[in-house]
Amino acid sequence: MLLSEVRNEIKGIKYFITSIEKGVEKKYKRSQMVIDNNINYRNEEMILKENKLVQNELDKLYDDIKITLFSTLNVIKDKDDLVYKLQSLKDADKYIDYLYVGYKDKSFYITDNEPIPSSYDPRTRDWYKYWEGKTDWLGNEVYVTDMYLDATNKTKMITMSIPIIKNKKLEGVIGADVVLDSLAKDLEGIKIFSKGFVVLTDKKGVILSSRDKNLVGKDINKTNLLKSKGYIVKKVENKNLGFTIYSFIFENDLVAFNKKNK
Repeated sequence: MLLSEVRNEIKGIKYFITSIEKGVEKKYKRSQMVIDNNINYRNEEMILKENKLVQNELDKLYDDIKITLFSTLNVIKDKDDLVYKLQSLKDADKYIDYLYVGYKDKSFYITDNEPIPSSYDPRTRDWYKYWEGKTDWLGNEVYVTDMYLDATNKTKMITMSIPIIKNKKLEGVIGADVVLDSLAKDLEGIKIFSKGFVVLTDKKGVILSSRDKNLVGKDINKTNLLKSKGYIVKKVENKNLGFTIYSFIFENDLVAFNKKNK
């Protein structure tokens, strides 16, 4: 065999080997892409699962209060024994602190024998004022205030309300003061893998629930939470209450989880 022929043969072998290597590399990259996609899917699936648990808790609270408000709307057609009727509905709902009705003539009825100053005017309150001019209400909206602290015991609260509309006129508003402390405590206990956790904020970004109680009541955007080193942060909004759920997932937990489930 001539030297030129040997060289050509060697070139052919090298080309063949290179082709095989490129093919193997291409298949490896494709396989790695599939693995990475599966890992990302599992990560998202896990995060969505945790968010769903929180969403369910928020939706349950919203639905319970909404049912009580609409039940109140049915019983107040007759004002006889109105406070007794309100009390019965309030006692059946574990989330409600006070249930009340304010009318356009300034009259006000509330549960728990709560003393009300003669100067009190429900029409000046946000939960009432929101419904002024909204006489086209069809029963598909419940007003939810921002979180506030109860003046007496400093518990975390929101107020939810619906209007009383007659002949396209606002006759009054039904309101319920809702205690968030038990809900916040339940959320504080949620643990995502070894170090992950959940933070809940209201419509303005004020923290309602956090494992660090010193952060409750603060604007999440003015803290270092969202810059937590070593954590992936995912957020989703609860449309009923307007709250935002932040899931903090420790990156090393994801690595360990993915290695275990490859």
